[in-house]
Amino acid sequence: GNWIITRVWAHGMIAGAVTAVMGLQGYIQIESQSCQIAPCQFPLEPITGPLGTGETYGKAAEPEKYVVNCPAKGGTVLNVYHVCDATITTTTVEIMVTVEFAEATPFPGGQLHMKMGEPSVAGSVSDGGVVSLTDIEIEANQIMAVVVYCAQTTIVTATGIMLMFEMKSDDFVGGGPQRWGLNTQRGGVATNCASSGTETFRVEVDAAFRKPGQKQTVSAEVTAYDAVSTGPIVNWCLIYT
Repeated sequence: GNWIITRVWAHGMIAGAVTAVMGLQGYIQIESQSCQIAPCQFPLEPITGPLGTGETYGKAAEPEKYVVNCPAKGGTVLNVYHVCDATITTTTVEIMVTVEFAEATPFPGGQLHMKMGEPSVAGSVSDGGVVSLTDIEIEANQIMAVVVYCAQTTIVTATGIMLMFEMKSDDFVGGGPQRWGLNTQRGGVATNCASSGTETFRVEVDAAFRKPGQKQTVSAEVTAYDAVSTGPIVNWCLIYT
């Protein structure tokens, strides 16, 4: 029969013993030769590692559920990949991806695509430092939402992260940049600490392009508002028609 892939989402976890330098950042990529789901790339909720062996992680965030609305026939095969954005120690990482489908979608607006920046970047360690993210090139009519995460692979003592995100493109109808603050991240100050604020941050936007349907280039940068010893891993995702 004929189906609609309505939404996709993913859970990630570190299954091995808890040790330092074991944060998990990255994204899921779904491809298919049976339907037009690609590009379909969306971020995992990041996991930030603790200071050392035997310490705790912060509470895992509930994963964002991403609307896709992609038509697919019965028997469609999806190829699913996990792309890691940060090096971790040897351990077991487990990823579970859920694909929701139905005969009709309850979500209006037609099919959506998603594309990540590749590769991710390390944020600045200086107060006021600016770092450019990887440009995203898409064939699109309009950007509907932007999803960003910033997370340290391992929290270090007395570290807090506060970043401003800025997106711009010469291909936008409005021209000027759009700016907003990202989730703040609080570090621990002693053993048995847990970080907070590492979940993805989504902002709905209405950014139309001058020439819909053609190749568009979108740029972004993040500005740090606190000096830190180790900058966070930062990546971003465009959701568009």
